[in-house]
Amino acid sequence: MRAHHTGTHIVFAACRKVLGPHVWQNGAKKTVENAHLDITHFKSLTEEEEKRIEAEANRIVNECHEIEKSFMDKAEAEKKFGFHLY
Repeated sequence: MRAHHTGTHIVFAACRKVLGPHVWQNGAKKTVENAHLDITHFKSLTEEEEKRIEAEANRIVNECHEIEKSFMDKAEAEKKFGFHLY
């Protein structure tokens, strides 16, 4: 489940890079088996945009960034990160 949680952050970052800063997370579901991410965008994605998002997400993964894991109270996280938390 942690991998899916991290994966949704990576895909979201890739979506914003490919589609633009107007994109926001509109919902997500993460289970042990899979993950689902809903985003806001003014139109349906084209196949080319999907491929570019996938390539960007793979690029991020292949950079092997160190992941910092910690637990934080939701209210504290919202205060620190604001709306960007979602």
